[in-house]
Amino acid sequence: MLQRYANRFNGKRLLFLFLSVNVCETALAQTLYKTVDSQGRATYSDKPVSRDSQPTTVQVTAPNPDDAVRLQREQAEAATYAKRLQNRQLTEQQKAAEKAEQQRQLKNACSEARYRYKVLSEGGRIVEVGDKGERNYLSSEDIVAGREEARAIVEEYCSE
Repeated sequence: MLQRYANRFNGKRLLFLFLSVNVCETALAQTLYKTVDSQGRATYSDKPVSRDSQPTTVQVTAPNPDDAVRLQREQAEAATYAKRLQNRQLTEQQKAAEKAEQQRQLKNACSEARYRYKVLSEGGRIVEVGDKGERNYLSSEDIVAGREEARAIVEEYCSE
């Protein structure tokens, strides 16, 4: 059985395999030159810059598949957290906008109730226009009832 596999790997294939392994090995170990200038700053280059350049070998190892999976999981978790945070901020902004709209509506209701109370308190003949455009004069009882209703609305909505 080994002989059958040995026949498959003829000389050319073995040479190619040897060169591939050798090239991969050189890709994993590179020689760099480190030069330190007069101010103490280090410069790295693939060629010597000056006579003071010292060769340094940098070993690069293949990435660990477990680390790749862990990093991918962490990135997915970070993206999920960012999305949740963005949704929470959007929800808070919507709630703030709704609250501001409610405050505006309360302020308008307060202003309208105060105006109605003022008009009903000043006396005189008060006219309301009906649904069909007809004029209806309010009686004294209607004015008193309207004034009490407006006062109750002012107390409810104008708690300032």
